[in-house]
Formats: sequence, C-alpha cells, structure tokens
Amino acid sequence: MDNNFQQAGYVYLNIATIYDEQLMNVDSTIHYIKLSLGENNDTLHQANILKYYGLILSKIGKFDEGLKNIDSSIYLFTLVDYIPGVYVAEFDKAQLLYNKKDFDQCKVIIEKVRNYLISNNKIERLFLLNLLEIKWAHATQNEKKMQALLMENEVILANNKIYQSNIDSFEVYKVRYFK
Repeated sequence: MDNNFQQAGYVYLNIATIYDEQLMNVDSTIHYIKLSLGENNDTLHQANILKYYGLILSKIGKFDEGLKNIDSSIYLFTLVDYIPGVYVAEFDKAQLLYNKKDFDQCKVIIEKVRNYLISNNKIERLFLLNLLEIKWAHATQNEKKMQALLMENEVILANNKIYQSNIDSFEVYKVRYFK
C-alpha cells in the first residue's frame, strides 16, 4: 500500500475524531470516517474504523447498521489475531447496546469484556468499562452495583495512572449519579 494513502487515512481519522469529540458534529464525523476507510486498506485500520463507525452510528439511532460495522471489525481483529482489538470492539458494542437501551445484552458484553480486562491487567480500560457500567446500573436502577463500581474506580484511581479526561468523566458521573 502506498504510504501516502495510509497516512491520509490516519489524517482523516484524526479529523473525524475532532468532529466527534470536540465539535460534536456527527455528519462530518461520518464523512471523514468514510474517507479514512477509503484511503487506508490496512486490516487493523479498517477494523478500528469500522468499530468507531459502528459506535458513531448508534449516536444517531442506526443501531443495526452500527452493529454490523462493529461485528465486521470483530471479524477483522480476529482474522489478524489481534485479541485486544476484539475486546475494544466488544466494549464499543456494549456502548451501542446501552445507547439502544438493550440493557440485558449490554450487561452480557460488559461481563465478557470485564473478564478479559481483569485477566490481562488492563486497568485503564477497566476504569472506562466501569464508567459505562455505572450508566448501565443507573439506567437499570441498580443502586448497589453503582456504589460498588464507584468504590472500585476510587481504588483504581488511587493506585494507578489514569488519563485526565477519564478522571474528568468519572468526576462528572459522581456528581450526576451519586448526589
């Protein structure tokens, strides 16, 4: 593959991420995701973009199309035997299912991802998974689980380096869900 096309794919991904996370413009995010998919045909890049695209589609209610994209990414990650990618895609699938309000399936995926993260000592990712599960517990009115997850994240925070943006999200959740 021509390195310029590969680099262009990464640039488009970065632009898509800015539109998503900073400008909150889903249409432009999707536009740049599609450009990234078209430019960079590397299997891992395609898998990563499909996973991201699926999650973005869930933000606009296109759950079935989003699930197809995430499942395609899981297939590609499996094809190249990149197991961490499989579980990051599963995490995005759990987020999609949460957005869809399919709380039973969301919980099944959360537990699957939790087992992987714990057995592979992926503490930063576990902290993030707990944020999703706090939202799940709130939506399903499981106060006991919310409290347990709050305490678990407090312990993780006290003993590990966590990205500031994830700490900020946790602090917002504490205010929102634990008044």
